Amino acid sequence: MPNYRVSVAFVNLRDAEFTLFARGVATGLAEHADFFAAPLVPVAAINMAADEFRVATLAASGGGKILTLIKQEKRVALEELLRREATYVQGLASQDLMMLLASGFRATNTNRAQSPLDMPRIRKLDYGLSTEFVLTIHRVRNAKSYEVQVESSGDWNSIGVFGTTRHIFLRGFTPGQIYNFRIRAVGGSTGYSQWSDPVTRMAL
Repeated sequence: MPNYRVSVAFVNLRDAEFTLFARGVATGLAEHADFFAAPLVPVAAINMAADEFRVATLAASGGGKILTLIKQEKRVALEELLRREATYVQGLASQDLMMLLASGFRATNTNRAQSPLDMPRIRKLDYGLSTEFVLTIHRVRNAKSYEVQVESSGDWNSIGVFGTTRHIFLRGFTPGQIYNFRIRAVGGSTGYSQWSDPVTRMAL
């Protein structure tokens, strides 16, 4: 059985990406509280630390040694909270990749028998009911699931991880708003494929 480990490569993210990542973890844990009922670090504490780091980052953007040091301290504090939470998620989801990804963390697959994944392609992105899209994906060999992201204002955000390639229902979009969608396969020796080329649609 594959053994997945929570990746701590988030420490290498740029400041803006790191803030978004931390908020994504907080959102994932909150939305899947049935899986993650007793986190080592409360979700509110992660959100607070992420907000403090963002404020410190903006303050340091104008330069100054003291403000830069404060930003670095806030980043180290947030990294430590996420490392602790990663340990908690690891203990629950080491053999359940979808559960691990639902937390907002990313995975490092230690099953070396698998091979890297090809980049997936969006086969169709049709309209469903109002505010809804229906996604179909070209299947990728050795992929266990597929992560879907959406972008409408400059930031890519995860919609979810799906174990099927057909009739993936994506809901809750604003009519008249333009959205970009992309996907990546999950599994293989690298954990993820590259992101697909984006597809653009306007919600109806």
